This record gives sequence, C-alpha cells and structure tokens, in this order.
Amino acid sequence: MFALGRTKLERGDLLFVYTDGVTEARDVAGRFFTEDRMLAVVLPQPVGADELLDLIEQAVSGHVGAADQFDDITMIALHRQPA
Repeated sequence: MFALGRTKLERGDLLFVYTDGVTEARDVAGRFFTEDRMLAVVLPQPVGADELLDLIEQAVSGHVGAADQFDDITMIALHRQPA
C-alpha cells in the first residue's frame, strides 16, 4: 500500500531519492551497505546535489569493493538553489 503526497522544495532544500539497490549493495562478505551507512554520508553537512551523489557513490563503491553488483543502484538528487 502507498499514499500519494506532495511537497514543495524551499530555497536551499535538497531532495535525495534512491532505490533499494543503494542500501542493499553487498560487499564480498555479503554485508549490506545499509540505510544507516547511507545516512551517515547524507546527514553530516549540507552539500549540493552533485557533491551528494559523488559522496554516496564513493561510499557504496568502497563498501562493495570487488563484489559483483546484484541489483540496480539508482540515485537522484535535486537541490533548489538559495536566493
């Protein structure tokens, strides 16, 4: 079940959307990247959309290492510029 919702991005807001392939990316031992690890990258400091995507991509790639990718990893970030 899902619900439809709407919101408005205010100046300076950053929206980050991702598929479960991000948090479920596995390392060679089969451990997930996890939502907690993703939030540890997202929450510390406000950055722009490009920088956020780069930081998360680096974190996921570092976690996965040489393991095979088993799911899609899709992310979108939108940053409404300040005035």
